[in-house]
Amino acid sequence: QEHGMRSGTENIPAIVAMAKALRLSFEKHEARPEHMKTLKEALVQSLSTFDRVTIFSEGENYAPHILCLALEGIRGEVMVHAFEEKQIYLSTTSACSSKKESVSSTLKAMAIPSRLATSAVRISLDESNTIAEIEQFLIIFRQIYQRFSKISSQG
Repeated sequence: QEHGMRSGTENIPAIVAMAKALRLSFEKHEARPEHMKTLKEALVQSLSTFDRVTIFSEGENYAPHILCLALEGIRGEVMVHAFEEKQIYLSTTSACSSKKESVSSTLKAMAIPSRLATSAVRISLDESNTIAEIEQFLIIFRQIYQRFSKISSQG
């Protein structure tokens, strides 16, 4: 029958588990953007109190899970490595252009001066991030900010 092939018994437990996983995923899908927006707003509110910080992606017209900012006078790569030492991972550009050595085309299109654009870093949030992680990030940011402030005031 069926050219020597026969169907087997359906894996009912796997089918039920898949349906449950999809249902949970769709339920979370509704809350994800709002959660990430809350995390991003907490970051923006705190980071905007620092004199040398410029935030490029705040407000309603930006993705809720991405924050792009610069610490003036500190190259983005330096910031990335400073955070890596604390096991916090940022990037200098979007993933699709991370191997290029030029200023972000998006920042260029926004008419961000080159001296500031080379200081840009990108923070990507995820639905699994917590407010406690944001608070930890801000503690580390303050330490790094103070360290770089001392260096730039000596130079």
